[in-house]
Amino acid sequence: MKERLLALRPVLIRAVGYPIFFMFWFVSFVYLTFPYGRLREAVIAAVEAPQPATPGSVSTVSRELSIGSLGPTFLPGIQARDITLVERRTGEGAAAERPITTRLTRVRVRVGVFALLSGNLQLDVELEGFGGTIEADVRTAFLGPQPGLRDLVMELRRIHAAELPPLAAMVGLPVRGTLDGRVELHLPTGTWNARPGACGSRWTICASVTGTRSFRFRRSEA
Repeated sequence: MKERLLALRPVLIRAVGYPIFFMFWFVSFVYLTFPYGRLREAVIAAVEAPQPATPGSVSTVSRELSIGSLGPTFLPGIQARDITLVERRTGEGAAAERPITTRLTRVRVRVGVFALLSGNLQLDVELEGFGGTIEADVRTAFLGPQPGLRDLVMELRRIHAAELPPLAAMVGLPVRGTLDGRVELHLPTGTWNARPGACGSRWTICASVTGTRSFRFRRSEA
């Protein structure tokens, strides 16, 4: 038996080893030489594209996006650095509103290769900005009768509340403090039902803010 395997070794190397070797270097070459500059331009164009006006709205939102660099990370993934997004409202009643500026130092996204084989898209997202970090694990289904989001787990660490533009815009006053939190969302069917526990859906939000006055918040439904 051992002699047979030794005799078949050259055949197995040619039949299996060479194709795997070729595919590995071919994928690596495509991955490293991908035109990330054009991808960067496409992302900017998509974000800055005019959005249709919301029915009943008297103002429109224009966006300006700048990305310092966009390139690959450890296979398979992509990262962008020095990201700035400016949102401006134009139209009646928007003259007094200040532009909302969001700045991120780095955004890294990695794709789970093995999850693709089962018809799922699994993303590992890490954001550096707002004085801290935000990490998220996202799993969504793109095949089957019920595609959509399945799981979301997001961690917030040492986020400066004053650097969160949506929070400051919503409150309308200067905000201070450091935000830490965790968000968990589980949707087995890919749809949200307002009735707690429907279709196995559940969510949990835990947050704590440290500043002049500290408080903790936790809410969950299952």
